[in-house]
Amino acid sequence: MFGGSPPADKTATERQHRFYEAIAAISDELGQVFDEAGLLGRICAALVQTGVFDGAWIGTPRPDGLFQPQALSDPSMAAYLTETGEKKGGGLRPQPQGSIERAWTSGEPAIENDWTRAGWTTALRASSVSARQWGASAVLPIRRDGRLWGIVVVYSRAVHSFDAAVLPLAARLARNIGVMLDHQDQRRRLRHLRLFYAALTDVAEIVQRTPPETGESTLARALADGLAASPLFGSVTFVRMEADGALHTLASGGGGKHLRVRVRRPGEPGGEGSTLRAWRLQQPVYLPDALDDPSLPARTRDYLQRIGARSLLSLPLRRAGAPWGVMTCASNEAAAFPPDTLELATRLVRLIEAGLDAIHQDRTLAAAREQAEWLASHDALTGLLNRAAFERLLPEAIERARREHRPLTLAFLDLDGFKPINDRHGHEIGDRVLASVAARLLAGLRAQDRAVRLGGDEFVLLIDGPLEEAPGEAALARLFDRLADRLAAPIVLDGLVFSLTCSCGVACYEGDDTDAPTLLRRADLAMYAHKQSEGRERPSYLLHRGEMVELGLMPLRANGLADMLAAGALRLRYQPWLDVGAGRLTSVEALARLEWGGRVIGPGEFLPGLDRADLALLGARVRALALTQGAAWQRAGLACNISVNVSPEELLDPRYAAQVLESLAATPDFPAGRLTIELLETSDILNQALPSRHLRQLRDAGVRVALDDLGSGYSSLLRLKELPVDVIKIDQSFVRGLLQRPGDLKFLHALISLARAVRAEIVVEGVETPLQLAVLRQMGVDYLQGYAIARPLTAQAVPAALRAFRLDPASPPHPLIALGEHLRWRAWVESGLAAHPDALSADPAPCHRGEIARLLAAHGPADLAEHTVIARYHAAAVQAAGRAVRAAQQRDGAALASHAAALRAASAGLVGALERAINPLAASLPDTPLAGLLVRTP
Repeated sequence: MFGGSPPADKTATERQHRFYEAIAAISDELGQVFDEAGLLGRICAALVQTGVFDGAWIGTPRPDGLFQPQALSDPSMAAYLTETGEKKGGGLRPQPQGSIERAWTSGEPAIENDWTRAGWTTALRASSVSARQWGASAVLPIRRDGRLWGIVVVYSRAVHSFDAAVLPLAARLARNIGVMLDHQDQRRRLRHLRLFYAALTDVAEIVQRTPPETGESTLARALADGLAASPLFGSVTFVRMEADGALHTLASGGGGKHLRVRVRRPGEPGGEGSTLRAWRLQQPVYLPDALDDPSLPARTRDYLQRIGARSLLSLPLRRAGAPWGVMTCASNEAAAFPPDTLELATRLVRLIEAGLDAIHQDRTLAAAREQAEWLASHDALTGLLNRAAFERLLPEAIERARREHRPLTLAFLDLDGFKPINDRHGHEIGDRVLASVAARLLAGLRAQDRAVRLGGDEFVLLIDGPLEEAPGEAALARLFDRLADRLAAPIVLDGLVFSLTCSCGVACYEGDDTDAPTLLRRADLAMYAHKQSEGRERPSYLLHRGEMVELGLMPLRANGLADMLAAGALRLRYQPWLDVGAGRLTSVEALARLEWGGRVIGPGEFLPGLDRADLALLGARVRALALTQGAAWQRAGLACNISVNVSPEELLDPRYAAQVLESLAATPDFPAGRLTIELLETSDILNQALPSRHLRQLRDAGVRVALDDLGSGYSSLLRLKELPVDVIKIDQSFVRGLLQRPGDLKFLHALISLARAVRAEIVVEGVETPLQLAVLRQMGVDYLQGYAIARPLTAQAVPAALRAFRLDPASPPHPLIALGEHLRWRAWVESGLAAHPDALSADPAPCHRGEIARLLAAHGPADLAEHTVIARYHAAAVQAAGRAVRAAQQRDGAALASHAAALRAASAGLVGALERAINPLAASLPDTPLAGLLVRTP
């Protein structure tokens, strides 16, 4: 190891003392300098200033085998290294068998005690060596964080300066330099951690104070400016994947604020920077010294030089579980992001993604609100206006026609022979036929005209204004002939051909005092008359004439409602409610029918002909008959709740509440708590003070109040909190097409959440298939009503049906059922996190393993294309929920926001996968396999 034998030296003790002084001197630098380059320079200078060395430099190895000088004791050292011929391309090439090579290879100090006798120095420029009068040198390896990091080379003009007594001190000197560098790393790491924690706080505040409705660009600009203000980040840039398939700059802060950079598309030639690499890999990309990274394209290197950046950290961002963009942070320090900060960067990303998710959720909710408003006035199946919209539209059109002296024509259409299509081919084909009919009707109308689906296969057309320059029956005939031809054209669906005709009745507003119900009734009457006409010469429509009498109203007009009721024409049918929790039928709704002349007249036929007095009379008789029947059941040991419908006009009677209480007093065997009155939610009468007073008085007496057909009118949603409501009945339009439109389940879930928010029980109407029933059971609904449970029954059939009915606890697995379970589970977790996290289990998974696990077990990837995706998102949702619960219980707000965002993202992915899985499985898992769910005995 030594270049010669150390002779006896009287100054050895003095050299040892100087070594100690050198060690003490560099130790003094520890608290003086905070940047690495400055610290290394001060160490080299201190080694010379103590007098024990005459020159020194510190270097580190490069990938090309050269050693890069990092610090010199004085400027002359740079000239010396160049003169000796060792410096090439900015680095020093170690001489074969030289002291640098030996020290680096062995990891031990390499000493040359007499340069004049070193044979390997002959290749050096002797003049440069002799000019500095080097007599001895030592190359001391430096270890940093336990690994070889670099070397310190010291020179002495005295030969034999590094004897056996000094050698341990030289090794100690090198160790002390390594310790100082380790300490410097620790201080730097702590500083960066503090800065990163400050950045986390700043990001959380920015995300919290940025309104979601301002959009992603506003949030990105605020984040870029806020993060770039930190000493840790010289520049922060957000890029987003755009429709052209490239990542484009969305916002920049700091050094790159005014530089707009278009990032290449994935796969484009020319190399990729850290941003594109992070997008492609969907994982963080960290370049400790980007300027020395040979893989970076020239344009990226030029950009970094322009903003003075060294380190690069690119972090992919996801929104709602899907790749969205990349955030790239640049620092003017090399190796600015050690492993500890990389872990914090993940939390930083989650906070930002929470903000992006909030924006996405805000847009989704806005779209949901728009959809809810649209559904309030439109038929979900056909896209036409619905009955609620028509009830508002027709009076306005009549008033406009009266004011402007313009014609107004109303047509009532009913499809002929449509029921056999449903019976023979199923509701899905029937719905598609109805959608085709609606499209043809729209195509045959003008822009100012309106088409309405009243329900089933009934449509209304509102022809607003004159048809031609000379309006008249000839113009009407041409219009309805064209519409009839359009509807008669064959409809081809899945190889099936349907040819339809329709019965069409037309009524014209004649400028008199005709109101909306009268005009509709006239068109309805003409339609029934047209339906009865037959033969090859049957016209395309029938115009209402004064001599026509409504079929359903003929008995009423001939006898009067009071006389018919007195003669016993009123019949009640009772449609049961299924108590989902109990699994049995516990309630019935009383439905009015009139029986006269051997014909049963439904409410759709006779209600339009009743005035306010008739409605009040009918309501009182229905209520009295229902209470009498309920009392009889009660005495027979059948405890059954009964609901009766009340028309909004009845609530305008000042004595209405008193009359209901008098009816209850007349039937003491039937408790008031078993009576529910159902109100139609679309009526504006509910806004008035008198009806509200009636409802509160009845509730105080124990009578329950139900709001019927929630969702068929949007205006009442905002007044729910003011209405005294115990039960909310959700309209069947949200249930009918779940298999074809699984997205409706999210709207249904929103309505259920709304009902829960006002502490009301929930009844879902129109449950016509066992699959719908199974899904709604998972949604946490209280009651279900519809043909899948029972059709309207006579009073005599009710006791046997209620006693014999039972509901099987299990149902075959289906993606739609799993979707219902997941929506309910997510709402349970999120409400628990917000209101009472300590009451949640640290493992919320058991509530989420039933239907999804059964679905995955029953159907493998071969018949469930989304099997792997569902399993992955399911696991991610459960994991994120568990972490969110623990964070909430530990009061860690930042972690809670991050994990809650991850839960929302995983949930969105799971919902999408389940929705996609429904249609492919529809053929193999139709409604019929679920028929065994219901067990009924007539």
